[in-house]
Amino acid sequence: MHFGYRVRDEISFYMIYNELNGLMDFDEAMDLEILQKILPRIHGSSISIKKILVELFKICSGNYEAKYEYEDMDVSDKMLKDMDNCVYPRSAEKIIYMVRRYEEDGFTSYWL
Repeated sequence: MHFGYRVRDEISFYMIYNELNGLMDFDEAMDLEILQKILPRIHGSSISIKKILVELFKICSGNYEAKYEYEDMDVSDKMLKDMDNCVYPRSAEKIIYMVRRYEEDGFTSYWL
């Protein structure tokens, strides 16, 4: 997926100002940015959307070696089992919800 310079810059400045002001730790701030700036832009009915969400979940869970097959109809259930030690738990939870929506309806959106 393509994200514009504005999204990149907004995330960068958010993280910089967070660090300068000591508002929250890096992982919590990045979790909020993924949730607020990246996930709302992912929507559609293409299988590539589900693939993107599954790959993004690997990053959010911190389990890069996970063997989630995006073709599986119950991949959201497998992802739910890996929620215990997530690096970005809020985003991971929303991704699972979005994948489940895709599995049930063939379409997903942040706003559903």
